[in-house]
Amino acid sequence: LSLAATSFTGSPVSIGVLEEVPAVITFKNDSNQEVFVADNTGSTKGWTMVTGEKIIVDCTANKGASASHLAFVRGTEFYATAPVGTGTFRIGVLTAE
Repeated sequence: LSLAATSFTGSPVSIGVLEEVPAVITFKNDSNQEVFVADNTGSTKGWTMVTGEKIIVDCTANKGASASHLAFVRGTEFYATAPVGTGTFRIGVLTAE
C-alpha cells in the first residue's frame, strides 16, 4: 500500500485497505513531512512518524490471543494525516499460512 505525499491534505487520507491478515507489517515514511498514521478516520489514536522513519510490527507475537484488538484484521483501513509534501508513505504486508 502506498500514498504519494502530494495527496496529503492536512486531513485523514486513506493509504489503503488490508486484503489479508499480516504476519509482519511495515510502515515507512519516505515523504518530507511528519505523518500521523491511524487505522480510523477520527485521527485520535495512532502515531506520528518523522521523515525517514520505519516501523516493523511482528503480528505473530499475538498468535494465540483471542482478543480482536491485538491484530490488524482483513479490511483494516489505514489513514495518513499530513500537509502536502513530496515523496511517498508506504505500508508493506507479509502474509503467512
